[in-house]
Amino acid sequence: MEIIVGIICFVVGGAMGFGISKVTEKPMEPIIVTPDPVARELGKLDVVEPICHPDFIEKQGDGLCKLLMCMTQTNSATGEVSGQTCDNISNVENKKAIMSFCMSHSQTPETFENCVDLFFKRGS
Repeated sequence: MEIIVGIICFVVGGAMGFGISKVTEKPMEPIIVTPDPVARELGKLDVVEPICHPDFIEKQGDGLCKLLMCMTQTNSATGEVSGQTCDNISNVENKKAIMSFCMSHSQTPETFENCVDLFFKRGS
């Protein structure tokens, strides 16, 4: 007799729990993602075009062009290019500038090493 009462309680309790969960369940609303107008404006290349022009690159180098192109393509909403990539480009350009400066202002290997150490100690 106790087993039958236990089975009945189990079935009734399960049915009630299932019924309550169906009553409180709300239909999922669709998620609508609208395009970000600011991101669209930042992605325009009109700012980058003069800096990436061959005449400018010939005089100034391509470092700034690479960095600006990366920044215009960086979009956290779409994840096209990460900010980490732009940081890496900037770091490489900075190291090239440090090496060039130290090479042009150093007469011996020791002064070159001291110059490079000075820049790297500055950042830490």
